[in-house]
Amino acid sequence: MRMSGIFALGRTGMLVNGWRSDRRREARRHTAWAAAVGALGLMPAAVAQQAGSSLGLLAAPALSAAGTMGSIPVFWSLPPRFMSGTALAAGVALINSCANLAGYFAPRFLGGMKESTGSYALGLFAIAGVELIGVVLIFVFIRKEPSNPRVNLTLETYESYEDRPRNPEKWLLEIYDEEFLRAHPDLTTLEFAAYLKTVRDYEQRIASGELPDLDTYARAPFGYAEAVHHIKDSAAHIREICAAEPAANSLR
Repeated sequence: MRMSGIFALGRTGMLVNGWRSDRRREARRHTAWAAAVGALGLMPAAVAQQAGSSLGLLAAPALSAAGTMGSIPVFWSLPPRFMSGTALAAGVALINSCANLAGYFAPRFLGGMKESTGSYALGLFAIAGVELIGVVLIFVFIRKEPSNPRVNLTLETYESYEDRPRNPEKWLLEIYDEEFLRAHPDLTTLEFAAYLKTVRDYEQRIASGELPDLDTYARAPFGYAEAVHHIKDSAAHIREICAAEPAANSLR
């Protein structure tokens, strides 16, 4: 019963930290600070084990589980920031291998420390130290994400049929295409969900007759005037979004 409660808090840490990271679109600090909480939770657990405190042995591991497990889902968004292709595959494989080795050796290490010292305390302090080293490595080697990036917003639009004569064609954004995913390694769950919601909303508007379907849209005239109107309409839509989102004001 005690362990189920501890792991329930760990699950809560995963959900809350993952949600907060997606909402703020920041992973580096959310991974590091959650791991730090996990490490710091192990230290009072070691002290409580030596003192024989039942309350401490319940509260401290719960805090550690919430922090350590809370860092895991956010951590997996970090490797794609500086690796791609085969390097990313090899990096993920190496990370998984290290995790599997830790899962095998850590319990044996704790057991050995218990047999040699009569207490788990030194073993818990050692594991906390390893986790804190990981926190330091994140802060040192992973670039800080700018809080207010000055980026250029671009419109992906068609050339008019007058600028480049051709047969009418359908314009598709293959979001599951490997090339698209490699070019957008920072695509978050929240952004992906927003994209799918947009697709669903447009499907409903097409079904209601408010908007033309893809075939009708592809056959519609798209000369120079239509292309300019499309650009101006899209730019106005982006400005409207920036005005409605305080966090995006610096992008205008």
